[in-house]
Amino acid sequence: MTGPASSTAKPCSGRARLLVVLTTAGIVVALAEWGSSRVIPPDLAPEAIGRPENVIWIPRLPAELPMDRGGASVWMLGNSHTFALPGLKPDDELRTELSGIVIDRLSMKLTAKYPGVQTNLYLLAYPNFLPFEMLTRVGQMLERGQRPKVVFLGLTFANLARDSRLRHEVYLTYREPGFADAFEAMLVDPTVHADGEILEEVGAQRRRAEHDQEAERLRSDADRLDEQLVTWAAKRLTLIGKSSALRAQAMRKLMGGIQQKWADRQGTKYSYDLIEHDFAFNVKCLKALLRLLKQTGAEVLCYYAPERTDLPLMIDPVRQEAFMAAFNRDAQELGIPVLDARGLVPNEYWGWVEGAPDRSHFTEPGHERLAEFLLEEAEKRSVWKELTAP
Repeated sequence: MTGPASSTAKPCSGRARLLVVLTTAGIVVALAEWGSSRVIPPDLAPEAIGRPENVIWIPRLPAELPMDRGGASVWMLGNSHTFALPGLKPDDELRTELSGIVIDRLSMKLTAKYPGVQTNLYLLAYPNFLPFEMLTRVGQMLERGQRPKVVFLGLTFANLARDSRLRHEVYLTYREPGFADAFEAMLVDPTVHADGEILEEVGAQRRRAEHDQEAERLRSDADRLDEQLVTWAAKRLTLIGKSSALRAQAMRKLMGGIQQKWADRQGTKYSYDLIEHDFAFNVKCLKALLRLLKQTGAEVLCYYAPERTDLPLMIDPVRQEAFMAAFNRDAQELGIPVLDARGLVPNEYWGWVEGAPDRSHFTEPGHERLAEFLLEEAEKRSVWKELTAP
């Protein structure tokens, strides 16, 4: 006589349990990757879709900085208004890495105007590009021996009003051998005379890099293997390789709603606060950047980036106007023109992002207007003569 079936059944083996766990984990990762890859649009290689050959997009990882191609160099510095295109409908995603942006259009106009001059245009831009980050990456390019003939610096007040910390991509510049020493030498030069707070921050980044490099030297083989696996996965999985972009999208949606509700509750129409310490530090970095660029002998033009006027303001315009008045005086002392392009792009040339009107990016006709504006304003000031100077 036999007992109940349950008493004779064999328990699930360890190998079977492991298979179930791995299968479940694989399904979860696959679903997460499927979802995240639809939130973040795929990258499109600029050179694969007709970008002019003389336009060079500076990679955001410092180690990938390309060699200078020679000829007359035109640099464009700015945030995502220089390279991103909004969606054309509310459900459309932000479009990035596409041709037809301002630097492409400026390149074509310059080529037509000076067909016999070898001119290369370099775009150095990040989303929400902060002044200390600009200063660091420009320092790297100068330390590598690259020298511009003409520089366009696009400014957005929101990038000055808050936040001053280096993102990890820019911090990696300080891990390059010899960079921190060379950068400090540039900043203490009497013609640049960077503020002491900037030098303190450079020293802090140097110490951070030295600490991280020492920690890496002492890492175990298992840690090194783990890093290699993460690097391999980051190149193949949106969920890992673009985790910062995913977090940024989630944060924009969350904070946008919170800021609007807070503004409504407080009875104010401004939902984007200025942080005094960040603002003061950013202005110091911006001044040092202008003096550093002028030291190279380049023609420098600053411009206030276009803004749309059909949405409520996000930040107090009184502080913006006060900053602009002071900055204009500082730039004038250095012989640097400051152009006001805020009203250049009509409201109908702006688009959509994440189901809401886009406040930061304008469509292709707006990029055409900005390129034409920069070309003409530089022409008025005889800036383009630098392209043919020896």
